[in-house]
Amino acid sequence: MNAICHCDNCKRRTGSAFGWSIYFADEQVVGRSGELRCYEILAREQRRWFCATCGTTLFWTIDSQPGRTGIAGGCLVDPLPPPTRSVVNHGRLAWLCTNVQDGGA
Repeated sequence: MNAICHCDNCKRRTGSAFGWSIYFADEQVVGRSGELRCYEILAREQRRWFCATCGTTLFWTIDSQPGRTGIAGGCLVDPLPPPTRSVVNHGRLAWLCTNVQDGGA
């Protein structure tokens, strides 16, 4: 799944108007390097791994997506396909316009 999300959690994670998440099967995720730290959000059953040097959120797991790892779209090297879904749209800021298809809530 390649989506932008408008939930408060994603907006806070990115410090932006939305979060861009690309989910891969766990076994597809390779090339982890450097010192990582983990931040766990118990209420959301989410674990975020971030760079211990600069603090950038790199990837995460969520219990509602077993066997999949979310990667911040901005951390991947171009060329990337554009997001195909927009989710948690009730949290979308009124001034934000995209051409991404609404994909839920």
